[in-house]
Amino acid sequence: IYDDFFRVGGSKGYVMFGDDVIPSSAGGAFTAVGRIVNSAPNIYGNYGFDQANYGLFIDVTGGTKNYGISSNAALLAPAFINTKAKLLTFGSGNYTVDFSQHNIILMYYNEPNYSKVEVTLPSESSVAYKFGMSYLPTDFAAIVTFRVRPGSKNIILKGIYNHNEDLQNYEMASGDSVTVLITKADGFRYQILNHSS
Repeated sequence: IYDDFFRVGGSKGYVMFGDDVIPSSAGGAFTAVGRIVNSAPNIYGNYGFDQANYGLFIDVTGGTKNYGISSNAALLAPAFINTKAKLLTFGSGNYTVDFSQHNIILMYYNEPNYSKVEVTLPSESSVAYKFGMSYLPTDFAAIVTFRVRPGSKNIILKGIYNHNEDLQNYEMASGDSVTVLITKADGFRYQILNHSS
């Protein structure tokens, strides 16, 4: 252990933190202050599913909302895999949706006395609040996918800009999906990027 570096682990895996944990053989192309390596052999087992190695396992609970990681810089990886969607069922009461916790929204509506439902999407101040901000910065952007679940009656998303920059109420039937960009730069708006029906 040095003043500017320490390493914990063995031959199969280790963690390093320090002033720069990238070897000089990299030629100074980049630097890093933390490094996690897991190269443990893990290909044989009788668990019924693929064996997996993790570089970092994060378990965060106890907050009103919880985040596994926060960064002020871009995150670089081969893939980011969503494994959870928000199931949103509309009825006679109010609903809440938090885009900071889910960006795949599966919607359902089946009230017996009505053929469809109109849905007002969260306001600018509501979106800011959910992301822990007092206001949205000019360069704010988020992408959300909405899908109407099988067996649902029609759902109308109010106040969305289409591909021709026209503001419309976008009606979706069972099985339809739409990918929406939420931005602030040209005034707070929901903008259709792609849709299928």
